[in-house]
Amino acid sequence: MRDRTTTLLRSCYLGGQLTIMPVHQNHLGQLLFEAGWLPTPAQIASPTSHDLLPIIQAVWKSCARKSLAANKRRQAERMRDWIDQQVANGAQLADLDADGSQTRHWLGERLAWWPRGRPEGSRIGIASSRLGRRVDTQADWFTVFRAACSQINRGQDVLLTAIDTTPDRYVQRAAELFDVRVVSVSCPRESMSVRSWLQSIRQRDSNPTEAIYRVYVSPETHCSLVDREKPLTLQNVPVRDRVVVSMADRVLVFQLRRGGQLEKLVRARIEDSVWQSASVFIAIGQDLVERELAHDLLDRGAVGWVVLNTLYHEELPRSESPLYTRAPIIELPSCDNWKWLTHCTRAQPDGWPDQPQSDYFGELLLSRPATDHSAFAAVQRIAAIQRLVATSRMIRGEVDAVCFTAVPLNDLPQLRSFRSHLGRWDFEPYGICIRRDWLQQQRCSPVRYGDDSLWESLAEEERPFFQVSASHSHQRGRAIDWTVEDEWRHVGDLDLRKLPREAGIVFVPTREEAERLAAISRWPVTILAS
Repeated sequence: MRDRTTTLLRSCYLGGQLTIMPVHQNHLGQLLFEAGWLPTPAQIASPTSHDLLPIIQAVWKSCARKSLAANKRRQAERMRDWIDQQVANGAQLADLDADGSQTRHWLGERLAWWPRGRPEGSRIGIASSRLGRRVDTQADWFTVFRAACSQINRGQDVLLTAIDTTPDRYVQRAAELFDVRVVSVSCPRESMSVRSWLQSIRQRDSNPTEAIYRVYVSPETHCSLVDREKPLTLQNVPVRDRVVVSMADRVLVFQLRRGGQLEKLVRARIEDSVWQSASVFIAIGQDLVERELAHDLLDRGAVGWVVLNTLYHEELPRSESPLYTRAPIIELPSCDNWKWLTHCTRAQPDGWPDQPQSDYFGELLLSRPATDHSAFAAVQRIAAIQRLVATSRMIRGEVDAVCFTAVPLNDLPQLRSFRSHLGRWDFEPYGICIRRDWLQQQRCSPVRYGDDSLWESLAEEERPFFQVSASHSHQRGRAIDWTVEDEWRHVGDLDLRKLPREAGIVFVPTREEAERLAAISRWPVTILAS
């Protein structure tokens, strides 16, 4: 035993004090030196708090300025000043496993950079499988999220998330809405070295939001002395997911897809004796964790979590608008001598084009009726705000514009096609037709179809009206002819407040939707069967 101890430990003389330290810390000292964090490749002994910054600061203070090469002195002074400032701000550079979390056998040995220090409290990890594109249809998921935020002990608990996981962007908005503290973990790129990571830390800004504590996790330092190896089943699971499940004192699982990476993590944690039992909570529900999978996990030691559905589903307007008389529902206009341009709406997988993302997340988390972002909701919004919002999506040159088609309304269903690379349908049976002569007065013009040579020949003011005539679909292995859309564009938002009642027609595919839309529309409504 004595021989083994001798090989694992080495004495280090620092600041007049003899410190016993693991051999692997010497390797860490070399890494810190190579990344510019130390003036010399000194041995680093980790103090009781596991925070390396005070030790690094002490090395800099004990380093004689004259001992450095002349061309290194200015750089060394800047680094020493930066270290002093970080210590004053409460920043910490520590072993990721230093505060008692059981991460090492899942993640290996890693460093963690806390720009504002580590917040005290129990960590509540939020985990979920992907929600899909239409998050506005996931009402139960946000109900559970809201319940978790309302039940957290704000003085003793912090929510834990990781960048690019499903709950992350909502957890950060929840910090503002529900006054909860959040630890947000940023994981390194797969190809990143520890040296590059240490160098990148100096470019990180401290987090200006008091409720959110950033922590940056390093790549593996490859100097682990731990006998236990990472579970083989978890080696291919993304680090960001492993971080959340392993760093949390308790894990709340909102949604779980059978056979997915998250299920592997949840099962591994439940079955691992290193964590306390009953520390994984499973949200049970048809749109959350389905019954059979939930029961299996409960049998293995998870805790079931049922949240009563308290959503208040507010009906969309059905009564007459106080500003307008009820719009008439008219017959579908004839295609003969078609004098209209048509703008189609579609379901929005995120916020409206003119809506700040934080506002949309707030709607979702607070379960407001406005979270409905279906194609029908989009046409309702047009009728209500009387404006078409421009967007630069799919427009070369990234100019915001509103797009129309001159194809007669009756022929639109023939253009309807699913664009797999965009994950959406073109030309859904919702939208508004506007008289072409009125739009031309608003400087709406047809696009010019062509190739790169045409684009290069166009003046700057003409480019917003360029559209490539054809492109190749890799999924279908054929060319897509865009000229069949007969597209027109208006640069910028289009104000419809002065659009005469007889110069506009809104359309939907069903009688029920037409009745509901007629209650709020200033223009006639027609039915376009899909």
